Amino acid sequence: WRTLQVSLNGDDEYNGGRLVFATSSGLEMPRRLAGSYTIHDNSIVHGVTPLSSGIRYGLFLLATR
Repeated sequence: WRTLQVSLNGDDEYNGGRLVFATSSGLEMPRRLAGSYTIHDNSIVHGVTPLSSGIRYGLFLLATR
C-alpha cells in the first residue's frame, strides 16, 4: 500500500497537527507548506501530533493492489 498526503494549508496556519515518521534516525517531522506532499508505504510507522488550535486540511489518497 502507498499513501499520498497533500497538505492543503501550511503547518504555520495551525498549532500541533504535525506529521511524524518513526525512522531509524529517530522521529522526523517534515515541514509542510500548502501544496506540499509526502508519499509513504505501509511499512513506515507514522502519526500526527495533537492539534491544539486552528484547522488542518489535507487530502489523502491510498493506493492498494
